Amino acid sequence: MNLSVKMLLTENKKVFVSEKLLTRGSVMTD
Repeated sequence: MNLSVKMLLTENKKVFVSEKLLTRGSVMTD
């Protein structure tokens, strides 16, 4: 696989995970 593509996928996964954690956190604080 292309290295830059792999890096992009990793960044997207990081963003997805952090967004999921953020939404879960905001739901908990509500």
